[in-house]
Amino acid sequence: QNGDEPVSTLTQDFHTRLDNLLRTLVHAKPHFIRCVRANAQEIPERFDRLVVGHQIRSLQVLETVNLMAGGFPHRMRFKAFRARYKLLAPMKQLVYVPGSGQDDKVIEDCRLLLDYFGRAIDDHNGPGNLTINWAIGTRHIFISEGARQKLEKVRMRTRERASTLIQSVWRGWHLRRRWPGLQRQLQLCTPTRIINPHAPNSNTVSQGPGSNHLGGSTRNRPRPQPIAGTPPPEAPDKCDPKAIQQTCSRFGLDLAALQERPPPLPPSRSYTITGNTKLGYPQTRVMKASYPEDGTGDEVLLKGETVVVIGAGHRRGYLMVEHKGHVIQVPYQYLELKPAQIGVDI
Repeated sequence: QNGDEPVSTLTQDFHTRLDNLLRTLVHAKPHFIRCVRANAQEIPERFDRLVVGHQIRSLQVLETVNLMAGGFPHRMRFKAFRARYKLLAPMKQLVYVPGSGQDDKVIEDCRLLLDYFGRAIDDHNGPGNLTINWAIGTRHIFISEGARQKLEKVRMRTRERASTLIQSVWRGWHLRRRWPGLQRQLQLCTPTRIINPHAPNSNTVSQGPGSNHLGGSTRNRPRPQPIAGTPPPEAPDKCDPKAIQQTCSRFGLDLAALQERPPPLPPSRSYTITGNTKLGYPQTRVMKASYPEDGTGDEVLLKGETVVVIGAGHRRGYLMVEHKGHVIQVPYQYLELKPAQIGVDI
């Protein structure tokens, strides 16, 4: 000994490294990688069938693959197997409670899950004609490659059915909860229909003084129903009469006079808005099309001609254009704003 530290011999060092390697292999999932040379000359993009076949036979790759396909290459702990595939059986039949320490009940749940898995599979052959086998050991469940693929397929199918059921139940509950409000909106939007008992035809319906009376064929025609799934229109907002009266009294307005005579329309603006730019008159614009289109009249504005707009027209949607000493009212859609027009950003 050198002080308090023991001297490590070559044999002890070998045992320590071997023990660490075994622990790593136990806790890890090893993958075997076999490197196969494509040709003996090491030429890229050249596949030599004889050389590759000789290497595969020497490494016993086919035997290893067949052994893994026919044996039990996969293993899982009882708790891990139950946690992943517990949805294959009804929850009421599972007896193990996580954290209770009852390991014997975990094995019972695993046997139950494998029983339901055996009922779920259609045949005894898995994908690619792989055998479906499993075995229960002391601490693990050993399953074949075909059983693993089939387990994952059944698990995915069960999850999809469960998600569809959950969505359908929630959507039905949500729509049933909204139905009273939708029904009230439908009743508010449906016009009142009064049946006239004194009419010669019992199918005649009166809808008020402003209704149009059509022929007998139109009266008997059924009313078109709304498209299924279309939400009803929202009820229009109504102002409170008291709020209107208070507003008018605050600003000194006569409510009765306003109801009899509507307020006058505001005068036309002395400017136009293009994008975020405020443009005043006069403006330089270009004709997008000839006006009038038929070419008749004293003044004809040709397409592409530059004109000067001096203000808004007396008619709605028209602009006053000055051309050769004459003022013409032209619809605004015939005019296009000339580029590089100076304005004020708003």
